[in-house]
Amino acid sequence: MPGANEVQVCPTDMNPGTYLLVQGGVTAWVSAVPRDHVRPGTVRLAYQLRLLIASDGDADNTRVVLVAAAPDVVRHGVSIGRLQRSSEALDRTMERLWRALFRAPEFSARVVQAHAGDDAAPIVTLHPAVFDRIGIESGQQVLVRWGGREVVALAVADHDPPTSVSPTESMKKVQRVNRLWPDLPEGISAHVTVRMSTRLRDQLGAPVATVISVRRRMRPVLVRNLNSLVVPLASLVLAGAALPDPHWPTLGLGTALMSVFALARLRIPQPRSRARVDEDWVERMAEPVGHSGSEPERGGEKVGG
Repeated sequence: MPGANEVQVCPTDMNPGTYLLVQGGVTAWVSAVPRDHVRPGTVRLAYQLRLLIASDGDADNTRVVLVAAAPDVVRHGVSIGRLQRSSEALDRTMERLWRALFRAPEFSARVVQAHAGDDAAPIVTLHPAVFDRIGIESGQQVLVRWGGREVVALAVADHDPPTSVSPTESMKKVQRVNRLWPDLPEGISAHVTVRMSTRLRDQLGAPVATVISVRRRMRPVLVRNLNSLVVPLASLVLAGAALPDPHWPTLGLGTALMSVFALARLRIPQPRSRARVDEDWVERMAEPVGHSGSEPERGGEKVGG
């Protein structure tokens, strides 16, 4: 099955790489993965991607276009100084390290119009149910990615999640910057939408109707939690220093353990790849009815046990 941001294509149709998928005016950056089982002239999309681009998956009625990514879109084309470039490279390296340790899953969402008054602010407005999924709280920073470009934004909870009902003409006139924005298609849940300001769209170079990826920014999360450890760790060190003969290795070990346990809650757990199977029960359920002349066991009562 294709991944969330993947499309499976016929190997003879195109090469693997990054492509801009266009369907009905909606765009999404995807990775093309050649697969032998895909028929020529067709693509296979994941369910999440079909939902976000409002495709019903009917091969006879749905047509998508894959456009090869231009280098200036995949890479940052802004000219910056050597010091700033080194600083950003270090920040990206540390971000990848913290991401590997604590996990920062991506969340793909369909862009809708920002609330009135938010268009000049570097914020994204998410459904309240999304925050636990990506491991942050409202008011913390996230990384918003579109293609190869990424910007930092402040994530806030949406006080009025979008619906598929079209706004009134009077509201379109009030929000003149959004009056040409396409309506949310029927059937798209509010939790897979994100309100993004025009300022962020301009920085990303993203069109109006598109799909973006959001994930938490690790450095502010770590700094915030390390700040909460200052008082208890300082208290432990001062208490140890007040002893007549402090055992500093023990105090150091205690300080390290407190830090590890305090930061461990930041790690988003990885679900198990497979569940434990009761092999004996499976074998009993596979036996023919009336096997060995005995009455069949009511094995179905053991489901979930």
